[in-house]
Amino acid sequence: MSTSIGNLSADNHVKARIDRQFENMSPALQKAAAWLRKNTYKAVFMSIKDIALAAEVSDATVHRLCSVLGYSGFNELKKDLKADELSLRTLRRLEKNLEAPPSSFMQKAIEIELQNLQQTFTPELESSLHEAADMLISARRIYVVGWRMTLSVAHSLYYQLHLVFGNAVLIPSATEITEHLAFIGEDDVLLAMHFPRYSRIITQTVDEAKERGARCIIMTDSPLAPSFCRSDTALVAATDSPGFLDSYVTPLLISQLLIQLIALKQPDQIKAQLRKQEQLFEDFGMFRP
Repeated sequence: MSTSIGNLSADNHVKARIDRQFENMSPALQKAAAWLRKNTYKAVFMSIKDIALAAEVSDATVHRLCSVLGYSGFNELKKDLKADELSLRTLRRLEKNLEAPPSSFMQKAIEIELQNLQQTFTPELESSLHEAADMLISARRIYVVGWRMTLSVAHSLYYQLHLVFGNAVLIPSATEITEHLAFIGEDDVLLAMHFPRYSRIITQTVDEAKERGARCIIMTDSPLAPSFCRSDTALVAATDSPGFLDSYVTPLLISQLLIQLIALKQPDQIKAQLRKQEQLFEDFGMFRP
């Protein structure tokens, strides 16, 4: 069952352990191990009973598999499963794409984006969007945090929030976080982009903001995000892509929906602010040839 991905992985990764032990396993253990190797991400969120049912083996077989792989118990195995999901993501995706290049790259990209939309836009997301919109409407100041690739989402959302409220602050790099955190407090809202590889500094920022009494909204791709349980509400967006980097089409769409929802909740305020903006555009002749 060895693959080139296994060669990229550290020796203690779950898939590498399975590859080393697979030939010596009983048929039942091989069945459980094969399912686990193929469904690492799913297993992170499942119990022993869930995995046993999915793999069509007994609970005892899953327990034995943990031992055969060198783990003291199921929780230790799940800890490594989570670490595996966050490591070598770009290399894993690149190798997968090189092994099976699509007949039409553009068609494959469209199909994946449609899957992202279907996975993302659920009743749970709609409820979270309402919670997030209410928090932002009542905020004294809104701090928006997003770095590297997520800066595209953070900057767009910051611009729109500042356009309608005038109280948004963009924190564009980790080097400036402490200066802004010194002022954050009650009645403020932190809106953080927290996508793989789940920056430790973002987690610390959310913790510090919460300690200072601020409410926190995170936009992320999974409950695996360390800040997921720390936030007041989370906007979860699927970011799968046909390439080796994540796609942020769905997070950008969520940011648009969030602004639209705010406008629906505060139509008079938003109209008044936009009229002021349009008048200023006219006064400054910003769009005249």
